[in-house]
Amino acid sequence: MDERLAIEALREVKKMLDKHGVTYWLDAGTLLGAVRDGKLIPWDNDIDLGTWYKDIDKIINVVENLRNKGFLVYFHLNFISLCYKERDITIDINTYHIDDGFAVWERFVNSSCMKLADAITYLFGILLNPIPIGDIPYPVYKPMPHPLREILTKIAQMISYPVRQRLMHILERLAIKLGCRIIQVRIPLQYFTSLFTIKFYGMKFKAPSPIEEYLIFRYGKDWRTPKKNYVYYEEDGAIV
Repeated sequence: MDERLAIEALREVKKMLDKHGVTYWLDAGTLLGAVRDGKLIPWDNDIDLGTWYKDIDKIINVVENLRNKGFLVYFHLNFISLCYKERDITIDINTYHIDDGFAVWERFVNSSCMKLADAITYLFGILLNPIPIGDIPYPVYKPMPHPLREILTKIAQMISYPVRQRLMHILERLAIKLGCRIIQVRIPLQYFTSLFTIKFYGMKFKAPSPIEEYLIFRYGKDWRTPKKNYVYYEEDGAIV
C-alpha cells in the first residue's frame, strides 16, 4: 500500500466524516500502527476506521459524496470498503452494533477462500439492509457498473423482511457447507465511553480508551511486537 496515497485518501475520508458529524475512530491494525509505530503498518493492506451502525444514514451521505470524488464504495455485512485511485488504496469503515454492553460486528470467513466468504458476506448484507448505493465488491468480482448494485438492491427491497430472513438463513447454511464460518467480534462498550484523541500523520483522530488496555484486549500483552503473519480472524482477542 502506497503510504502517500493512503494518507491522501484518509484525509479525504476524514474531511467528509467530520463534515457530516459522524462519530468514528481509528480501528484494528491502523490503530495498532498509530500507537506502536506512529505510522501505518508497512505490510497492512488497508486502513481501518470504526463507527456506529446507528449513524448509517449519515454514512450514506458521506460515501455518496466520496463516490463523486472517485472512490468506489462496497457495502458488506458490517463494514463499508472505500477504494481509492483505481482500488490501489482501501479504507474499511467497520460499523459496530451495540448489543448488551458490547460493540459487535460479524463476518463470514473462509481460510482457504476469502473471496467466497466476501461474496457471501456481500449478498447477506444486501438481504439484511438493502441500501441503494454502492458497487459490486472488489476483489470478489471485477468492478461492475453501479446500476447492477441498484438492481440487486431493488430486488431485495421488493421482498418482505420475513422472506429475506429465510433467505439469509438458507445462505448461512450454504456458506457453512462451503467451508465458511461466522466470526463475531465483541468489545466491551467501556472502551468507547470516553474516546481518546491521538495524532496520526498530523491529523487528530479518536481512539478507544484506555488505549493500551484496549490493545492488550485485542492483540495480547505482546502487542508492541510486530507480527507480519497476523491473521485477525484467528487471533483477535475480541472474537467469541
